[in-house]
Amino acid sequence: MHHRFALVCALIVALTPMMGRAQSDASNAVIAIHELTWTSKAKSFGGLSGLEVSQDGRSFEAVSDFGIIYRGSFRRDTSENLQGLEAVTTLNFVPQKGHATKKKRDRDIESMAKFPNGKTALGIEGDHRLLIYDSLDQPPVYKVSLTNLALGGNAGIEAVAVDPAGRLYVSPERSISLIVPFPILALIDKRWVKVGDVQRVFGGRPVGADFGPDGNLYMLSRSFNGFAFATTVYKIAPSPEGLPNLSEPTVLLQSQFGQFDNLEGISAWRDKQGHIRLTLVSDDNKSAIQKTQFVELTLRKDLP
Repeated sequence: MHHRFALVCALIVALTPMMGRAQSDASNAVIAIHELTWTSKAKSFGGLSGLEVSQDGRSFEAVSDFGIIYRGSFRRDTSENLQGLEAVTTLNFVPQKGHATKKKRDRDIESMAKFPNGKTALGIEGDHRLLIYDSLDQPPVYKVSLTNLALGGNAGIEAVAVDPAGRLYVSPERSISLIVPFPILALIDKRWVKVGDVQRVFGGRPVGADFGPDGNLYMLSRSFNGFAFATTVYKIAPSPEGLPNLSEPTVLLQSQFGQFDNLEGISAWRDKQGHIRLTLVSDDNKSAIQKTQFVELTLRKDLP
């Protein structure tokens, strides 16, 4: 998401306290953090906002604000930690028939989610759309209605996920006030139904989501204080009644401002040792003072 950094907004975010009832386990949930910076001389490179990593952590797909889909592989060491990238290819965003892609708002891909049957959901910001694809090199086969989701301007649906049953979940990047949590909604019988919420932490907004192989929903929230970004990562378990209803979020990671770049995409997978790993990617806003960064969190096996 490209930001217009207004001083007033920065002050509001900087002064917004931690709000809500999110349980915290941030002190010991993450047992390792590995980082990898991705650089490229291509003029179109940058602005990565959505990420999907394969179940073995070896390959990935990432989407950008400029309508480019990246596919590649991670190079990892014997402990499965990030070492580099290889075999990266690109694919241009294919819109609905009759839709142009000349303007950024027409091709600003902010989210990506995979269905169990292999279909892909892409969330577009600006001209807000949620599109379903059989194949990303062909036009979408379906457009999901976003009616009544209170979207607008630069606030779209960056957090999109699909559960093991193939249900879509979204958390709009906007709520009705600074003290109201962001709703998490599931698409049930073609209607968006509230199934949970995520609290604001330091004015943060939901920018990424993914269901892990353990059946939990992992969400990424991003805050900006006018100078640097901070990241909050949540684990949200199914409610005792089961999905689609969700339990209270647990904070797994609360970063310092400036510790990481503008992390916006998240994908969950399980390594060979049985740990859930969360791979995050940053949107550099095509800025010379930012970077495209992968950050990978290894979680404890015995998290409640």
